[in-house]
Amino acid sequence: MTTCSDLLRPGGIPRLRQYNDTTRQAMGQANASDLGIFVLARARLTGFEGDDLGGAADHNLGNYAASVLNDSAYQRETYHRLGKRSTRDLGLFDCIEAPCISACGIDQDVPEYLRQVAGGNAAKAAEVIRRDNPLPVILGRTCHHPCETDCLRTHYDEPLAIRDIKRFAMENAGDPVERSPSRDLPPVAIIGGGPCGLAAAWELRRAGVPVTVFEADDTAGGMVTATIPVYRAADEAVQLDLQALRDVGVDMRCGQRFATDFGLDDLETQGFQAVVLAAGAARGRTLGLAGEKADGVWDGLKFLRRARLDDAPDLGRRVGIIGAGDVAMDCARTAIRLGAEVSVIYRRQAAHSPAHPDEMRALRDEGIIFRELLAPQEVEIHSGKLTALRCQVMRPGAPGADGRPRPEAVEGQFTTVELDSLIVAIGQDADEATLAIECLDLTRGGWVKADKDSGRTSVEGLWAGGDVVRGPSSIVSAAGDGRLIARDILTVFGVDAPREDADQRRLPDGRELARLMERRAERLKRVPTPELPADQREGFAEVTSSFSDDEARKEAGRCLDCDLLCSTCVTVCPNRAFLTYEVEPFSVSWPKSVGGTETIECMIDQPYQVAVINDWCNACGNCTEFCPTAGHPDEDKPRLVLDLKAFETFEYNAFHPRRWDGGFELLARDGGATHSLVWGESLCYSGPQFRAELDPSSAVVGLVEITDAGDIETLDWSTCFELLTLGRGLLRSAPGLVAAASSEAEPDAYAVSGR
Repeated sequence: MTTCSDLLRPGGIPRLRQYNDTTRQAMGQANASDLGIFVLARARLTGFEGDDLGGAADHNLGNYAASVLNDSAYQRETYHRLGKRSTRDLGLFDCIEAPCISACGIDQDVPEYLRQVAGGNAAKAAEVIRRDNPLPVILGRTCHHPCETDCLRTHYDEPLAIRDIKRFAMENAGDPVERSPSRDLPPVAIIGGGPCGLAAAWELRRAGVPVTVFEADDTAGGMVTATIPVYRAADEAVQLDLQALRDVGVDMRCGQRFATDFGLDDLETQGFQAVVLAAGAARGRTLGLAGEKADGVWDGLKFLRRARLDDAPDLGRRVGIIGAGDVAMDCARTAIRLGAEVSVIYRRQAAHSPAHPDEMRALRDEGIIFRELLAPQEVEIHSGKLTALRCQVMRPGAPGADGRPRPEAVEGQFTTVELDSLIVAIGQDADEATLAIECLDLTRGGWVKADKDSGRTSVEGLWAGGDVVRGPSSIVSAAGDGRLIARDILTVFGVDAPREDADQRRLPDGRELARLMERRAERLKRVPTPELPADQREGFAEVTSSFSDDEARKEAGRCLDCDLLCSTCVTVCPNRAFLTYEVEPFSVSWPKSVGGTETIECMIDQPYQVAVINDWCNACGNCTEFCPTAGHPDEDKPRLVLDLKAFETFEYNAFHPRRWDGGFELLARDGGATHSLVWGESLCYSGPQFRAELDPSSAVVGLVEITDAGDIETLDWSTCFELLTLGRGLLRSAPGLVAAASSEAEPDAYAVSGR
């Protein structure tokens, strides 16, 4: 069962080679010349006596069953495989897109910097990182790494340690050499020096735009510098990113609070031509209970600010944390480092908390109690001081809109948790002065309403992003908003966004394809992230440390290069119905009408494409299960139908190859009609609207003849382009399939004659 289910996962049947290699290696270590001797040898290593082969096999099976219980490879919490499919459409061609890039809020080119680290070039890796990432040192420590959750390797073993490799690259790259051009461009003001504001500042400065950041606190960085505990991100690391921003010319004015020290009118008077509202959501929400202002009740964000400044309040011995998000986790893990006995109190089950799984694991490791299914009802006070929290006992109810069970009260059941301090971390709101800007539209949830594609608000010249728009979110999501806003401002200014040298167009390479497919068949264990043991986490030293050079290169080498090749459907198909074919990237410019000057552009960007042989597919759905897009590969990729009669029953997306003396023809069904493209001395296309003759190498159109009696204003070249792309791929990569194609009928007489 285990083997069969494993072979239906990405990597698939080719992984049998690793099974064989692993078995042979183990037999060699046991000096066993056959499996029988091997079974006995393994059993004797663990106390088995005698020569009974069946008894030895039972003995080994018992040991294996016991070991599985403690093997992380067989435990659910090791893997986070839910939600792997994205919302990205799946088309006939060019479907390759690395899931880690798709999941990243700043579109970080993860595979490229992993390749650089694997090759021993940390400096180049850091250069690649800084192209997209304005806060690489900070994010190398604090990012919630959604890229890892979506990593293809989660279906093999464990995801790549992408965040830890980023940290390694930034720590071993030397000082950044980023230069910003001096240009006579309009200045931009940014309200808020958190991740969104700093990301916008970085992107704008790289294009030469003068930028001033107005930050209410004494230092820029937002929640990162103000509240994230130093055991996650030490001050020295945070300052490296801030210094890099200063080095490119970002003017940071700290201690400047919006609506108190300045307003939008002041910024306009100072000559700023665009304003970015990135003020975050730093106002903690309250429980709404009587007695919440009693001595001993703390707002989570205010508590974390004081702790970060080494001015933490005296919490006493028993501390409760209300909430189960990442801020609540920071509060709990900070409180236990201050010597308290800590409980997290949450109205849902722990499995449904919004906190990252890494944080939940850290809670357990550090001895923090998680009290689930308890909802605060009353703050008990004696002489103005908190003494306990009375809670309503809850139970899981019907699923809500987010799929999590709604908590329901268990009538008449309450429990009291005795406490010396209570820290409330149940969410944040934006500053009221920010939301009170004249003519600024808000969402129903009370956040700033901004266009999702540009960040523009209802106020002319004002853009907004980050938590003030999204609500409390991640650092990388806020940074992504900042980049998007900056690029829209550059568009308004008529300035090109910063661009790196474009990579040369990749050409198909059979050897590279074989290498990539071979790697996709192999399991490789993740290199453990260096961490302080739980019993040594009494202070505020960083819990996670950096990889060594060897560790980083080894871990980066596990990358499957998903930006170069996908073909996941090829590896998981039990019937081997999918094939990967090679086609040299190309573009065509074809006439939009007969005799007209306007053209239609079509392009293939990627050298590796996928098709499905429909005759071998039984529609089991395994390809859809593992496809990283929202599509259905067995329906959405080009369907090769080898049986001509079956082919003729299709309405759309069906292709049939056939040979004739001296050439090759590929038929297509689209809109219930049959189209044909013949390879001979020239390329000859025939469809229901028109016929055309094309140059066989460049595909430049020579002759076009209308065959439809109706008045055709626009020539539809889409099916011809599909035939051209698939046909080129089959001729290059599947000559056996072409050779075996039917040859019962001659191609269209027009195509043969080349008229």
